[in-house]
Amino acid sequence: MEHLLTSEAISALLTLTFLEIVLGIDNLIFISIITQKLSEHHQKLATNIGLFLAMLLRIVLLFGISVVVQMQSSWLTINTSWWTSNDYFYREVGNSFGGINRSNSQANIISEFLPEQLTEAEIEKTVIEIITQIKAEGIKDMGKVMGIVSNKLSGKADGKTISNIVKQKLLS
Repeated sequence: MEHLLTSEAISALLTLTFLEIVLGIDNLIFISIITQKLSEHHQKLATNIGLFLAMLLRIVLLFGISVVVQMQSSWLTINTSWWTSNDYFYREVGNSFGGINRSNSQANIISEFLPEQLTEAEIEKTVIEIITQIKAEGIKDMGKVMGIVSNKLSGKADGKTISNIVKQKLLS
């Protein structure tokens, strides 16, 4: 009984109650709009049948959710051992729905033309050289140092890595 008084259980109950109220109002509006097309004699019967079916369906769905939540293992397993990456069908579907192979090959081609990225030690060495050259005196000179280092290492290093190293060196 203690697990019913936890904050998770109470918030789940409130959420479920809110959703039930909203869906109930939605059902009432929908059923009243649909039954307006019927004769007055059939409207009351159709309204009662609609509300009963809505309630029954909601109870069945809640029962289904409780069964799914309490499941310990899967009840449906699909054998996919026949589906391999070497299959013609997989290659064709993969290429038409996202072009995985095409994207990878394009990335490889682009990476061949990009300059080699510098290591953090190489970036640090350049940052120290620039700081000593311009006689930077603390974090107030970070913009000046970043401008010079960014121009010198353009395309060879990530800007965030450069910024972190400059900041570290100016603060030490």
